[in-house]
Formats: sequence, C-alpha cells, structure tokens
Amino acid sequence: MTEGVASAAHRPISLFFVYAPEDVSLHEQLEKHLSSLKRQGLISLWSVDKILAGVDRNVEIERNLNTAQIILLLLSAGFFASEHCDDLMTRALQRQKKDHVRVIPILLRPVDWEMLPMSELQVLPTNGKPVTSWRNRDDAYLLIAKEIRKIILAQLHPIAEHRTITENYLSYLHWLIKRTASLDGKCPPK
Repeated sequence: MTEGVASAAHRPISLFFVYAPEDVSLHEQLEKHLSSLKRQGLISLWSVDKILAGVDRNVEIERNLNTAQIILLLLSAGFFASEHCDDLMTRALQRQKKDHVRVIPILLRPVDWEMLPMSELQVLPTNGKPVTSWRNRDDAYLLIAKEIRKIILAQLHPIAEHRTITENYLSYLHWLIKRTASLDGKCPPK
C-alpha cells in the first residue's frame, strides 16, 4: 500500500463538521481543501448540508455524530451564538472523553474562545490565527488540511508506527548486548 492511500482493509475515517449557518462558505472552502484526502479514500465528510429532503434531521445528525471518528468544530461568533452548535459541541466533547474521539477546533473567525471547554484542545491553524485574518486564506486552509492529513495517517497506521518504534528499540538492544559482550570479552548469546 502506498503511503496516503487507503487500502481495502481500511474504511475511510469519518469527519463530522459543526459550523454556524453564516460560516457555510468557509466550511465549503475547507471541504475543498480536504477533497484530495476524500478522493484517496482516506476520509468521508459529513455535515448538516448533506441531509436529504424528507429525512428526519435529528436522527441523521445523531447517527453521524455517534459514528464520527473526528469532529471538527468550526469556531466563530456565530458558532457560539448558536444553541444547536453549542449542543453539538457539548456532545462532541463528551464523546471525546468517553469514546476517545478526536475533536479538533478550527478557528474560522476572531472570537473569544480561550475560556470555553474546548480551550484545552490544540486549535487549527496551529498558530491560532483565524482563517479570515489571513491575507491568503488558502494558506490557512493548507495548514489545516496538512494537520488533518497527519492525524488521519496516524489513525490509519497506528500499528505501523508502533512496529517501527519496537524494531528500532530491538535493534538498539541487540547492538547494546553485542557492545556490552565485546567489552566483557564474552560472546553474546544467540
């Protein structure tokens, strides 16, 4: 399997977006920047704009929130003013504690969020500069997409990362045993 491309053994990591209605265009731009991950089969994206006509909105939101592996909170004043966003944020943070789901706050617009429950989480962009404050917003979205890619790859390949650490550690131990044995003038056990 090539790095960055999902195999048949991996199901895409599901991302759930929570954002205020007035931030829909910023949400759409972020989705575009994540489209290469989606095309590679690494992620699936879900947000309320994906609900089809005639479907119970609350049931769809609940189902997708409960199955999401990563929940993206797109922060703005509109987000914090929305009871719906606040409810979803609270439930996302509960899932993070209970189910070890990854919750990622993304700072879209300047807003005072440092005293809120999610303030302990690392925000994207990592420099804490809101997307709308960037001269070129594509630069902000690029940083966000790269960080999300790192998270996705780490979730898809946790065993490979563990194996590499273990192999390196074992290799070091073998070297250390040989080195110690040669200093003692004894042959290392085989």
